Amino acid sequence: MTIMLEAVKRQLKSTYDHAILSYVMSILGFLAAMVMWLVLRGVLRKEAQYVPLGTIMALGLCGLCILFSQIFQTKLLFALEISMGSTRRIFFLSYLLVQALYNAGNYILLVLLILLEKKTRPFLVAHNVAAGKKAELIWSWTIRYGFPALLVFTIVSILFGTLWMYFGKVVGVILWTLWMAFCLGGPNIADAITDAPNSILGKVGLGIAGMISFFSGATGMIVGIVIVIAVLVIIYCMMQKQAVQF
Repeated sequence: MTIMLEAVKRQLKSTYDHAILSYVMSILGFLAAMVMWLVLRGVLRKEAQYVPLGTIMALGLCGLCILFSQIFQTKLLFALEISMGSTRRIFFLSYLLVQALYNAGNYILLVLLILLEKKTRPFLVAHNVAAGKKAELIWSWTIRYGFPALLVFTIVSILFGTLWMYFGKVVGVILWTLWMAFCLGGPNIADAITDAPNSILGKVGLGIAGMISFFSGATGMIVGIVIVIAVLVIIYCMMQKQAVQF
């Protein structure tokens, strides 16, 4: 138990700047969205509906920080902890605990930003701009599923970092290619869902939407938990076989 606590303390000291960066980026993204709404205030049509840009920007930047920090710091922390006398099992458990603590902070911040956005919306936009169903859905979904979603996203990011550590630069190139494809194709897929649902991108988007809908149900949640456990087992097994590289 003492070794575990020491490992947690070391990792908190080594990675607190990553957590602070995530919090700061979420706040800056939120503020940028609020300024954007002030700029657009005078040009919105009467039938316009409020889009929760503050929540979307905060979520997006928080996700980016989690993704890149896990990919790059997993290898460094693994080498540090093993060299300090921790076992691979201790590192695995302590690393997950530390990330859960940081994500609790991310979730609390996101909820506070959502509440702030709801309160400030009437002052940022014209009174005839109502919060539509999409806005309410995004807010309620983030509050209800935000914390487990952050944990799952973090575990997937740790998997990417472990794959990079285990297989080297080849995985790095593959991950970078997938990331660029997502950045370039993601907006087109989102637009195709409504504008061209029968196109290839539209079908891909509808398939992704169907998967999200499935995992939001009871059966989907059970399947999702099984998948997450399987991913954790894969990460643990890879760490057990990974040699320390300095």
